[in-house]
Amino acid sequence: MTRDEQVSATREALLAAAERLFAERGVHAVGNRQISEAAGQGNNAAVSYHFGTKADLIRAIARKHAEQIERIRERMMADFADSTDLRDWVACLVRPLTEHLETLGSPTWYARFTAQVMADPALNAIMVDEAPTAAPVLQLFRDGLARPSAVEELLRYLNIVHNGRLRVATEDIEVAGQTVRAGEGLIMANEMGNRDPSAFPDNPDELDIRRDARRYVAFGFGVHQCMGQPLARMELQVVYGTLYRRIPTLKLATELDQVPFKVNGLVYGVHELPVTW
Repeated sequence: MTRDEQVSATREALLAAAERLFAERGVHAVGNRQISEAAGQGNNAAVSYHFGTKADLIRAIARKHAEQIERIRERMMADFADSTDLRDWVACLVRPLTEHLETLGSPTWYARFTAQVMADPALNAIMVDEAPTAAPVLQLFRDGLARPSAVEELLRYLNIVHNGRLRVATEDIEVAGQTVRAGEGLIMANEMGNRDPSAFPDNPDELDIRRDARRYVAFGFGVHQCMGQPLARMELQVVYGTLYRRIPTLKLATELDQVPFKVNGLVYGVHELPVTW
């Protein structure tokens, strides 16, 4: 075995061990030494030598799987190149991940690893940012949709579902200087989090479609976030882009204060929206 082959094999062993341990025990409960031992490495500094920080290791795991998912997506997009059926393009977004998970067998450490990382505020951004970085086809697909930033900001600003999530603290925790005791109930109001000045310091009560609004929680967060959010985003981006491209003069047929809004239910919206063009 050449030196390059040995280095590659060592990296793969470390990645596989880290993915399994992170999935089983949680990211913060596993140290570099444990990963090195599980990978059969006598050098406790092997992780640092090959990857750097724990965040770099997580990024490498995410990229390895994203590249495999991307190859499936490239094949599907080639098959659907001339399709005008929206369902085919939705499949290009969803099915590559499910097909990849199917090839991994059971137990699927990657699915559990992803759930652990996505539930951690400090690590969540790594997974979100790594997907388009390792997936150029997905990046092109996403960039071709109309104004993704506008949809993200609308979801932040409007927060379609206005019902507080009911939770019970399982242990004493402190949130913004306030102690919440174990057993006490909480109402998690996502719409208030989407207007939090600490998360959106530039006029959070104003709609700004140029804003980087990716930290909103309209779809929930962590392991409790909505599984249908990629499809919801895509539908909104396609609808808005197509609607205003085909009817560029579209506008309200009445004054805004005359539009009948739904204000007495869980889901925010309008009863009707008169338009003209």
